[in-house]
Amino acid sequence: MNNRSTSIQKFVLSKRIIFSLYFFAQINSYLTEAIPRELICFIVSILRKLVLQSHWYRISKNQQSSSPSNILALHCGNYHTFLVREDGVFSSGCNSYGQLGLGDKRNRNQFTKVPLLPRIVAVACGCYHTIVTSEEGSLYSCGFNVYGQLGIGMERYCESFTLVPNLRNILVVACYNHSLALSESGHVYACGNNTCGQLGIGEFSNQSYFVQVDISDIVSISCDGFHSLALNESGCLYVCGANMDGQLGLGHYYANQSVFIKVSLSPSINNIIQIAAGGNSSFLLTEDGSLFSTGYNLSGELGLGDTMNRNAFQKVNLSNLVLIGCGCYHTFVVDENGAVYSCGPNEYGQLGHGDTRSKRTFTKLASLPSTVPIVSISGGYHSFMLNEEGDVFACGFNGHGQLGLGDHKPRTEFLRTTVEEISMDHQFEGDGS
Repeated sequence: MNNRSTSIQKFVLSKRIIFSLYFFAQINSYLTEAIPRELICFIVSILRKLVLQSHWYRISKNQQSSSPSNILALHCGNYHTFLVREDGVFSSGCNSYGQLGLGDKRNRNQFTKVPLLPRIVAVACGCYHTIVTSEEGSLYSCGFNVYGQLGIGMERYCESFTLVPNLRNILVVACYNHSLALSESGHVYACGNNTCGQLGIGEFSNQSYFVQVDISDIVSISCDGFHSLALNESGCLYVCGANMDGQLGLGHYYANQSVFIKVSLSPSINNIIQIAAGGNSSFLLTEDGSLFSTGYNLSGELGLGDTMNRNAFQKVNLSNLVLIGCGCYHTFVVDENGAVYSCGPNEYGQLGHGDTRSKRTFTKLASLPSTVPIVSISGGYHSFMLNEEGDVFACGFNGHGQLGLGDHKPRTEFLRTTVEEISMDHQFEGDGS
């Protein structure tokens, strides 16, 4: 067996072992008295932290490597990109509102190191803002803040990262024009745009500071511009926000939801291991490798072979999947053999197939610059992939330099992106417009 196959199998096995243990502990906590409840609660707490902290790729080689140049995490906004390394945080692309965290509003077309941050372990990019998570679980935010999505009060924008007050022990953040934060204890906090009730707080007013949401025991969160998803430790899916395209999966196309409500899923959808919100669409990945999608589908982003919206989760004709990644309106999946598939709009080449034709079904990428398994995918109107060895590849729209390749040309195939030691005084273009 070759090294690539062994690596992928270890990746899939580690995922399935963690979730098998996790759900086993859940079942035992309710169905048996053979083990003291205090011990079961302790086990469940530890397993919850494993689920939250792993993100699967944190178990991989790039986390274990001593090289400071390996990428640990990445995330894309609509037009900007962040990379996290052992030796710092780097950003490129659009900087109209200071979302690159470099103290100005100048675009960058090469990855530039962000100054004055503690050790960062995770990053989440919204439409025009960015939030990073420190090793201690504190949040720092910058960029556009008209809706209060930075969680620091009602400044219109912030060009440098600012500590978010009154939040600690945060493990996961998701954002677009609003922001969600998931704590180590399984609580969710929200701020920002709430036009459609996407904060889940029972009203429709924007919030300029993070407020706690009335759901608990959450292990995963995801959001798009106007809707939010949350998965609890029992495998139940909760949704809120806009539903005009059926993205909440409730079986209808109306009634925005201002509180998180439980979705009544088909019996075939069980043991959910990943949730993902795309452009007015939602995706679920189950433990057996099945994928389900609902919502907006104008360019085939649901991968169902047509352009009809859906208002309930429908199974996609793929199997043995291990990872989902969404851009603004396009979607990627990875199977257990390491093959990568994409679908949806492709006007900038963001699907990575070497052309600009949309795809209504998930289409396998003919080639990638590396045979090492992909473990993280993110996108705006561009796409980024991170492999198990910490290498990064990019394609799609590049009008603001968000691919970090030193120019503004779009790419229709994935190219490897490197991070050079660029100071924040160089590699800028114009005023960020």
